[in-house]
Amino acid sequence: MLLMQPAIAQQNSNKELDWKLGAQAYTFKNFTFAEALDKISSSDLKYVEAYPGQEIGNSIEGTMHYGMNAETKKRVKKLLNSKGIQLVAYGVVSGENEADWKELFEFAQDMGIGIITSEPKKEDLDMVNRLAREYNIKVALHNHPKPSTYWHPDTVMEALESRENIKACADVGHF
Repeated sequence: MLLMQPAIAQQNSNKELDWKLGAQAYTFKNFTFAEALDKISSSDLKYVEAYPGQEIGNSIEGTMHYGMNAETKKRVKKLLNSKGIQLVAYGVVSGENEADWKELFEFAQDMGIGIITSEPKKEDLDMVNRLAREYNIKVALHNHPKPSTYWHPDTVMEALESRENIKACADVGHF
């Protein structure tokens, strides 16, 4: 629950917030991506974060992996459009090397994704920040439980320091 000081709450009460309320497709991991979109749409949500391992469904072969071919991407975009849902984020996913990261960013750019949720290796943070700037796509650090790299809030804060294109996607349940 977010609590604001009364003066701040009053100041913001007349402004429309630019929030995009959606769902992470992993919530529906036991279903295809197409079925997840149906469930998301039935809740009047218009935004989704996809993850790479989910079967696409709706007569589209493969998974939502960033390595999908151009025809599959085209069909997924058509599917999203037919449901009135925008793909705004993608993850949790990381590249193994710079070539993988570039492929991931190119996929995100082609699909109109603005945020990649990830747990990059610490030694990749500067490279990921640079690619995020080049592609104009933010990277949000996710925290899986210990022993993952970003399991502790201090580690996340340290990783964010001086990296303007890397933000946090904090799963407070894991913290």
